[in-house]
Amino acid sequence: MRLSMSKLLVTSLLSSAILSAATIDSKIENFFKSVINGRNGLYKIKTIQVKDHKDLKQIPGWKVYFVDIDLDMLKGPNKGDMMVHEKVFTNGEYIAKDFLGIDNHDSLKREIAVDITDNSIYNKEHLIYGTGNEKHKIVAISDPLCPFCQDFMPNFLKAVKEHPGKVAVYYYHLPLGRLHLASPTMSRLMLVARAKGVKDVELKTYQNKDYFVTDEKDESKIIRAFNQVMGTNITKEEIHKPKIEAEIKEDKKYIDALMISGTPTIYVDGKKDASRTKYKSILGIK
Repeated sequence: MRLSMSKLLVTSLLSSAILSAATIDSKIENFFKSVINGRNGLYKIKTIQVKDHKDLKQIPGWKVYFVDIDLDMLKGPNKGDMMVHEKVFTNGEYIAKDFLGIDNHDSLKREIAVDITDNSIYNKEHLIYGTGNEKHKIVAISDPLCPFCQDFMPNFLKAVKEHPGKVAVYYYHLPLGRLHLASPTMSRLMLVARAKGVKDVELKTYQNKDYFVTDEKDESKIIRAFNQVMGTNITKEEIHKPKIEAEIKEDKKYIDALMISGTPTIYVDGKKDASRTKYKSILGIK
């Protein structure tokens, strides 16, 4: 009898927990519906769905929820389907968009990331080192003209290249054009160069950062500098071909799903590595 009662109690507790989680999901979805009301007829909500959540280690009792919002844009240049990815914090009673460190003002929203669960991100088109069969997989999301990327990426890529067989590296472009005007053109040039068979395109780009002017607007000048560094003869027409545009959009699709807005962002075996140092222990270096 005691065993049966114990089982009944456990089942009851589990059911309550599942019901509670489902209720919170529903509350969050309703919250977004109430604040995204399609004002001015600009858009219409198609679906809102909580896709995942995590306990907030920094603030006990709170969780972070990852929400997908599918909109139908009715007006403007982005008319059509648009998927928006959001993070929100709740303890079941209150909801918050972000928490900031009282001393350093660091954003908790920026720090917390979605885990990689879509294995299609590990595809050959983005594989720059390794065969894809290595035990460990690293996804690098970077802007070629971001100063933090220029500081981190050369040493990281060089180390991976010098220790083959230990890790597969997949590179994704996140050109932050508002901050670094030449970045979108640089990313397209890198894609074309790689398609042409130029080896170590990413490493060479970061190692030769002094050749590139971050705030350059003239595509011809950016292309000329890139060709000089890489020994290529890429044209303006080539970097705007539909295939290159499609690759840029594909990168954005994956990055948006991971809710990444800053660079460099490094994932090791599906988990964001905020320290950007885990690769060293995998490679056995200091």
